[in-house]
Amino acid sequence: MSNDDGELELGGLAYSLAEDEFAGSFSDDENDALIDVLWADYVQEGKPKKRKAWLRARLAALFLYVDEPPRWIEANPIWPFHLGKPMIFIRQVELPLNKHLDSDSVLYVFGARSPVVEYDGWEMCYRVVQNHKSLAGL
Repeated sequence: MSNDDGELELGGLAYSLAEDEFAGSFSDDENDALIDVLWADYVQEGKPKKRKAWLRARLAALFLYVDEPPRWIEANPIWPFHLGKPMIFIRQVELPLNKHLDSDSVLYVFGARSPVVEYDGWEMCYRVVQNHKSLAGL
């Protein structure tokens, strides 16, 4: 993200909307690369006056899920990215406290297609984010 005030404002708005309306986050956006792309698109489209509506539509197309969005139990969501874009939320799984896993957590499973150059195709990659029930709301 540059030091341009307009880009900083758009980035801040993107962070807020992602969390408040899409259960998403930009915490995994390396060097704010996606924010830079959003800013470039916004400028290219003539800086639409209805910035919030423009951004909301963009974020709705980025923070995707299979059936329903994640229901985070910790206060700050951590939506993983792959190749510069948010991964697709698949499902969350509640793990009860038990002697085998020593866990009392919720696991959030995300997936994304990853290109495979060798055979001009793709393969799936997955990431799991863990929230601890003891940190609910923190």
